[in-house]
This record gives sequence, structure tokens and C-alpha cells, in this order.
Amino acid sequence: MKKYLLKRSPLLQLALLWALQTIIAGGLKSAPPMISIADRVRAADLVLVVQVEEVRLAEFNQISKRAHLHLSVQSVLKGSDAPAELNLAFLVFPETVENHLREPIPKGHYIVFLKRKTVIKDDQQSSTAYVMLEPRTFAFVDYNEEVYQEIKENLE
Repeated sequence: MKKYLLKRSPLLQLALLWALQTIIAGGLKSAPPMISIADRVRAADLVLVVQVEEVRLAEFNQISKRAHLHLSVQSVLKGSDAPAELNLAFLVFPETVENHLREPIPKGHYIVFLKRKTVIKDDQQSSTAYVMLEPRTFAFVDYNEEVYQEIKENLE
């Protein structure tokens, strides 16, 4: 009976082919699974309310662009020793959303989740660098009171 349906129904064959193609193509460019706010708060070393003041984008190579954000820190929700201003530099990949951003974050008011990394220079001096929480697609959240309260509850 199944063979009969496939042989007799070109429309069904076309629908199955389209579904298979969509699954394969979508699977290759799919976003990572959503990470809850609670998990982001636990994983981050620094959670900040920021204003993105400046956004710059420049070509890096054929598949990526270099982004630079200037952030003005308005309040610290988690962590200590947060600077009043931050500069974040990272690559964006316009053709994928897997673990990267397709475009830089536009100017606006956000909550950002950062990790603190220690960088050792050639002269053996160490300094601190702040990087976006991975996957980067979940490092920024539009600021709103609901998300702000959810973060506060997870910090208690």
C-alpha cells in the first residue's frame, strides 16, 4: 500500500522531498538550543545592565566581519570590579547562527552576560579580558523589567 501511494502521488513525493530538504538544510544552519536566563546567570562571571553606545563593523574575510561594541555600564547585577565602560571585539558570521552572531548588536539598552578571562602577555604580566558568554547568540538580552527581576531572583 505504501509503495502504491508513493508511485501514484507525485504531490506526496514532492512534499516528502521538500520536507527532507528543509530538515537537512535547516539542520546545518540551525541555532543552538535556547539557554534559560537562570543557566546564563550561573555560567556568567559578570552580568551587567549596559547601554550600547557605539557599533562598528568592518570586513575581516570572505565569511566573517569584525565587530566592535562600546558599552557603558549602568549597573552590575553579578560580579565585582566591573569597569564603567567596556569595549567588546568579536567576529560575526552572516551565513550562520550556530554559535555566533549573524550581525552585531544594535545600539540600545541590554543585559549582557560575560565571562572573565585571564590573559598572560609575552612579558608574563597578566590582565583581565571580558568575553561574551558562549554561545554568543545568548550573551545579550534586550533590557526589560521582567528579565531584570528574573535575574535578581536567580541571584538570591
